[in-house]
Amino acid sequence: MFTMWNVYRSSPVSKVTQGKYNPRKNILAVYFGYKDQVLEEEDFVIWGCTSCDTCDEMCPQHIKLSETFTYLKNESIALGRGPDSVRYQAKAIYECGKVIPRQVAIERRRKQLGLPKVVDPDIKEIQTLLRGLGIDKKVGIETLKLD
Repeated sequence: MFTMWNVYRSSPVSKVTQGKYNPRKNILAVYFGYKDQVLEEEDFVIWGCTSCDTCDEMCPQHIKLSETFTYLKNESIALGRGPDSVRYQAKAIYECGKVIPRQVAIERRRKQLGLPKVVDPDIKEIQTLLRGLGIDKKVGIETLKLD
């Protein structure tokens, strides 16, 4: 059996939460067949992963652990779970083409920094892609209201 201590020690979220988030525990549970129990835990157990890929880089066995976390997040959404923030981000992308909609303050700051204007995404194309993937139904986009 490979050691996973580096995964636990290297996780920035584990450090910030003083060990409350434990990627090692989650990975071992999944690999030993306890995926359903992990999916029944509070959202933070799965969604605490920031997808920084540090665990992939630190794993001495070169296992793509971040893929397991992505899988768990996808399974969580398929089960109708997961944090509301994920659904709201998906809704924003569906309606605006990006997570943070265009804002006057951001455009003003970009101009001050000498950056070019941001080209608006093709929202219809994005919506077509998301509908084709079934994302609109998986996260319940039609029932959410953006503030």
